[in-house]
Amino acid sequence: MIKICILGSSHVACLTHGWEIIKADYGQVVITFFANDGFGIADDLKVNGRWLVPGNEYLKKFMVFIPGGLEYVVMDLFDHCLIYGLGLRLYNFNWAYYSTQVIEQALRDHVYDGPAWRLLQNVRRITHKTI
Repeated sequence: MIKICILGSSHVACLTHGWEIIKADYGQVVITFFANDGFGIADDLKVNGRWLVPGNEYLKKFMVFIPGGLEYVVMDLFDHCLIYGLGLRLYNFNWAYYSTQVIEQALRDHVYDGPAWRLLQNVRRITHKTI
């Protein structure tokens, strides 16, 4: 049995819908989704020992609302973790106007200052499983 934890923004909804369509073909895979609108899950999911717990009632209610959703994220229960959405996207730069160095720095700034990176750091504090 492979157990996967998916953490992210409202964009996780497309994964939940897609998973419902194909999960019968992947009987050995169990996916648990944790999501919130905006960047709430990145900003309000807090480390508590080896768990990630909601930092407020709004996030707690939102996480439980998701089908199969749980109140806490216990990473020890999962084999892998996927962080999805949270403003992390690719950009199409006009290479004619910007140097490679400017583009690379802009992308580093976008990733390392973003909510997906903040969530990754919290997940890394409690597990070294594949993310």
